Amino acid sequence: MLRRIIWHLQLAGFQAGRQRNPSGAISGDKLTVVADGAWHAYDVWTLGGAGRPISVIFYEVFPPNPVADGGIPD
Repeated sequence: MLRRIIWHLQLAGFQAGRQRNPSGAISGDKLTVVADGAWHAYDVWTLGGAGRPISVIFYEVFPPNPVADGGIPD
């Protein structure tokens, strides 16, 4: 789902990609997007738990560390 969000953002004309965590791993629940001329990183959902659905959120996290990704079309 994250890569589809990225694809839709790019389709709408935004620069968007995935987020590299401080550990070096590429995040599965964070994206980066250019807003007001600068990169920003956002956590887009909580992973929930066994038997619990994910919650959609949009919290800015720091620092942004964008990784290029073309997304996945619908």
